Amino acid sequence: MASAHSALNSSEWTSSIDGFQDLSETSAPHLHTSGEWHESPIFWRLMGQKMFTEKRWQAAEQEVDQLINLTGLPPGAQILDLCCGSGRHALAFAKRGFVVTGVDRTRYYLAKAREQGEIQGISVEFIEADVRNFIRKASFNLAVNLYNSFGYFKDENENRRVLLNAFRSLKRDGIFVIEMTGKEIFRRSFRERDETRLKGIHYRVHRVPRPDWSWVAQYWHITTDKETHELQYSRRLYSGPELIKELRAVGFKEVVLYGAYDRQPYCDTAQTLIAVARK
Repeated sequence: MASAHSALNSSEWTSSIDGFQDLSETSAPHLHTSGEWHESPIFWRLMGQKMFTEKRWQAAEQEVDQLINLTGLPPGAQILDLCCGSGRHALAFAKRGFVVTGVDRTRYYLAKAREQGEIQGISVEFIEADVRNFIRKASFNLAVNLYNSFGYFKDENENRRVLLNAFRSLKRDGIFVIEMTGKEIFRRSFRERDETRLKGIHYRVHRVPRPDWSWVAQYWHITTDKETHELQYSRRLYSGPELIKELRAVGFKEVVLYGAYDRQPYCDTAQTLIAVARK
């Protein structure tokens, strides 16, 4: 969730800010959440307005075509979309004749995905599950984890378990594609504070990376006409070499990095970090 393809650090932002508005300046209620940020349905509901715009739905169609070309996926292959969200890529794959399973823990997004599938007349198996626990052994030709949906967990072993589950769910010679904002890109394009307005929602964010850039916490102040929320999004940042190391550690025998879906190299001008790992 933080690149040229991302909701949290993209070129769609309108301006930088010096600080957050004093909460006493608004009459909206101040609502907060507890527990891990990624377990908050409020966060995903409000951020969904920004992450899954019409522009991003359209972009998913091209990205899927490029992924098919990138991986050499055969017709009718079985695909696993881990952290599928509202189903942008899962539905696009299914539209092209692939057998698709989408997994996400956010019920709100899965309901939207199923609704879109019904509207478009597309069949996708959407499963509500935590990707740390989901395994379907040797069942898929391709697994994908896209749009900064990896590195959420403070315990690095839990992040590795997600990779291991993907590895175990792939058939022999299966391919795993993971896409995120690499540490190199994040440092190059870092902005401490931003704000934007979209569909009546005012988003403000303050980003705080660790000194070694291994982790970033993002503190969100989100205001609608009825409510105000202070929420946090945080994730681990991986460099290209670090991501290769993690993928090989769980068993992938070949890992190639790209800087865009059209096979551009992962270099100083890369748009994003894409790893293509073969079992």
